[in-house]
Amino acid sequence: MRQLYLASTGYSRPDTRLFDSISLGDDVVSFPIPDIRTALTPEYLSETKNEDPFQVMPALLATPTSLGAEAAREALQFGKREPQSLGLILGATCTPLQTTPTESQRVGKELGVKIPAYDIQAGGADFALHLETLLSWKESSLPENTLILSSHIPTSRIDFREESIEQAVFSDGAGAAVVSTVKSDLRVKTAVAKTFPSLGKHWTIDLYGHLEVNLGIEREVFVPRLLELINEHGSLISEDALFIESQLTPQSFSQLQEAVGIGKWHSSFNDLGNMFGASPFAALRYFQTKEEMDAEQIVILLSGAGLSIGIIILEREG
Repeated sequence: MRQLYLASTGYSRPDTRLFDSISLGDDVVSFPIPDIRTALTPEYLSETKNEDPFQVMPALLATPTSLGAEAAREALQFGKREPQSLGLILGATCTPLQTTPTESQRVGKELGVKIPAYDIQAGGADFALHLETLLSWKESSLPENTLILSSHIPTSRIDFREESIEQAVFSDGAGAAVVSTVKSDLRVKTAVAKTFPSLGKHWTIDLYGHLEVNLGIEREVFVPRLLELINEHGSLISEDALFIESQLTPQSFSQLQEAVGIGKWHSSFNDLGNMFGASPFAALRYFQTKEEMDAEQIVILLSGAGLSIGIIILEREG
């Protein structure tokens, strides 16, 4: 397995707060509503309730590409790298505005680089899948610096004609990371992503239609499958590891934390909401800026869109 290092991360969110434009009754949601951001204009939401997502493009204040490019620039800035230092881009989006070119190619154009760029999708576990893919490559195939990113605007796929819990869960945003073969503070010890397409009826996104989610899948699938994944990698996880989770609602997060029973835990959901595959990138950067990342080992847990789960284990280099 190759030696890979996480040089830096970044994230981006639209400026518009969804709940400046809408409200939810107390009977709809049982947890504090996060700071949900939307790429949609308040006028569009008020007039159409997003009845037809196919008509959303003129009403967008941000796109997966613009958010992805902004997150990428932040990651490059914190990693003290220029776009021209990149040799590869791996991207992903569950909410494309067009299917070609791919999101990675679009972001590459925004950054002004002409390099190989591919989209590799795992929905909620994009970060883990991208790292797992790079770790499996021959050393000679890896560039010195690779940009990986995940960018989504799930509010553009939500039906606002009636109140729903999805409106209090899913937020628009992008996350990015610079991964390097050059030694830096955080080494990627392992990364694994798994998908369960047979469970697709629990979570669907019409390519240009509405998002439909049964959040019971958190308790029924994500939590038990994450526990299995943690147990599979138990020999690699230290007792004092810092666990970072970003996509489960509070009750499911508490259930998972209690079941694991070791380590220190952070969740970014209450602050950032669930940004699909962008959330784990954003959570890592978010807690770094709050100086809450002093652990020698960091375990990132991923789940969500695409019926996917994942685990990333990072270790500090001495």
